[in-house]
Amino acid sequence: MKKIVFLLLLAVISVNFIVAQDGETEAKVGENSPKAKFDTLTYNYGKIKESDTPAKCEFVVKNIGTAPLIIQSARAGCGCTTPEYSKEPILPGKTSKIYISYDTKGRVGPINKTVTVFTNVPDEVYKLKIVGEVIRSKE
Repeated sequence: MKKIVFLLLLAVISVNFIVAQDGETEAKVGENSPKAKFDTLTYNYGKIKESDTPAKCEFVVKNIGTAPLIIQSARAGCGCTTPEYSKEPILPGKTSKIYISYDTKGRVGPINKTVTVFTNVPDEVYKLKIVGEVIRSKE
């Protein structure tokens, strides 16, 4: 009976030791990770003319983490909005830019578009918005 109790106790201690080591590994991985900080999440064009096509703006992203930041993709909700970004990793402390073009031709009225940015930052998705108003060109 003593042997069985001893073996059970040994098994419980071993399992706890293994779980504790996995937790330490996860903590170390989390310490060395990228983190994105955008200068702004919304760009306001104000009033722009329909003839000012395409309207362009930029968003600056800085890696404030401790590992390289990678922009995996940037997706617009429609074909009138086009994001462009560098595929190169952004080193800790460095910045990069995401450019967004909006085709104003034939789109008189309010602008309210979103570009979704996916990175290698765990559990984080960034939403960049462009707003404003396209007014008819007087030609």
